[in-house]
Amino acid sequence: MRAKLERDFDRFKRELPRDFPAHVRETYRIDLTARYLGELVRHPIGKGSGQLSLNPGQLEDDAAAGLAFVVLKTVIAEDETGARAMAAWAIHETRMTVERRPAGAGREGWTVTWKGRGWDRAFTDYLALVRAGRDLTRAGRLLVVPSVTIARRSSGGCARCPRAFMPHRRSRCALR
Repeated sequence: MRAKLERDFDRFKRELPRDFPAHVRETYRIDLTARYLGELVRHPIGKGSGQLSLNPGQLEDDAAAGLAFVVLKTVIAEDETGARAMAAWAIHETRMTVERRPAGAGREGWTVTWKGRGWDRAFTDYLALVRAGRDLTRAGRLLVVPSVTIARRSSGGCARCPRAFMPHRRSRCALR
């Protein structure tokens, strides 16, 4: 087994074979398929919610690249007037901050913080993206799963920032 893994590592270190699930099934006798909500997932390689799941072109590229699934950018729930309780999370300028932090056993680690976590466009645009994803799923090309955040206010939060939905003191509000 070890020799097979080492051989495959050297062989495929730059690019997996086009039908790598078949290779894994034939070489290692492991079936990578699964089911999610009744839909077939061909293998465990996919893409989570984020900036790379915002439009149908990205979904087409993912299908062509052989990904098994994509979770769409998270939409922030709206009320009947179109207002979002967590509107501060739905900003266009998404930024990632990577910072060092202490980790276990005295080692140094990293933390990643995101500003702008949610869909910042109209809900009708999100529905169009969901429909494009549905078409790819029905065609068996890519399992596309929507993502939604529905917030409930915590008793300890203030009403001005995303942290309103997690316990925190007003003096620590991110938007103060």
